[in-house]
Amino acid sequence: MFDENVRQTVKGIKNKSCKNNTQRVCLALLKSRTKWIAKSNMSIPSVTARLRDLRKPQFGGFEVECIRAAKLNREGKDTFYRLNPDSVTVDKLNKLFKGVV
Repeated sequence: MFDENVRQTVKGIKNKSCKNNTQRVCLALLKSRTKWIAKSNMSIPSVTARLRDLRKPQFGGFEVECIRAAKLNREGKDTFYRLNPDSVTVDKLNKLFKGVV
């Protein structure tokens, strides 16, 4: 689970306030509260590329984990993603969501 400071920061971020798709993907992962979220459930253009962006230092350098549906004992061939809570800090969120939070 994310620490209290991260949770409070996330509460202040509204999807409508996001300025780009990288922010929207990160917010979707943050709101899933460390649960796995299917790529197909994130209806955001170029979601896979934005997930790769989140791993880059200029976008925060988050640890984005991925797993296939079969490993989660789920039907289909979808890929699921989540943020490692240990990689999420208020400083990283402020960097990614500059001008939003």
